[in-house]
Order: sequence, then C-alpha cells, then structure tokens
Amino acid sequence: ISNQALDVTGSVAVSGSVTAVGAISAASVNAPVLINPQTSNYIAALVDANQLVTLTVGSACTFTVPPNSSVAFPVGTTLSVSQGNASGQITLTAGAGVTINTPSSLTSRAQYSTVGVVQISANVWQAMGDLT
Repeated sequence: ISNQALDVTGSVAVSGSVTAVGAISAASVNAPVLINPQTSNYIAALVDANQLVTLTVGSACTFTVPPNSSVAFPVGTTLSVSQGNASGQITLTAGAGVTINTPSSLTSRAQYSTVGVVQISANVWQAMGDLT
C-alpha cells in the first residue's frame, strides 16, 4: 500500500519487515518485555524504560534512578526491577536531584519481589510494587 491510509480492525500478521514513513499510532501495541539481568548495584539506563531489570546479588543492593540530566526518560516511563534468586533486598535509590515518593519504604520485601517507579514529572517518580 503506497500513499494511502490503512485502517485495521483486529490483528495484522507480518512476515518480514515493515517500513513506515510518518507516524504510527495504535490503541495498543503488544510487545514482549525485555529482561535485563544484572549481578551488581545498577543505575537505570534508557534501554530499561518499560522493561524489567532482574538483580541477582548475594547481598543487599541498589537500583538507582538517575537524574533527568543524565538519562532523559519520558514522563510516564516505568522502571521495574525484580529481586532474583538468592538475592538480597533491593533498595530503590534516587540519583542527585531525583525524588522518589513512596507510601512505605524503598526496599523490596522478599526474594522474587518486583518493585518499580513511574516518572510523574522530570526527576519525580512514584514507587510501586512489593515494598516493605
């Protein structure tokens, strides 16, 4: 299809690649969550946006949310981290100038807990998940 709008109801299966010129919008796009396994204290990177970091560290560790000046996550970005097998508790840590609001603590509760933050505005995040 060239130079025409295409409206689709339902699903579309594509074998091969799709090249788009212009904007693509959709009410929902289903894509697998990428897993980023880490074995030491970790500072979130842009590639972690809306994905899952797994931390498997033998002792307590940190997952740091960097300032917007270092990593410009779009507002609405979710950063998720899971406490892996034989891992110590994860503490969500705010980088310089970053605020993480929480109703309780910034520490994961137990092995296999998943915690995270969602960016509300530049350098302001809201904690969520299985916190202590």
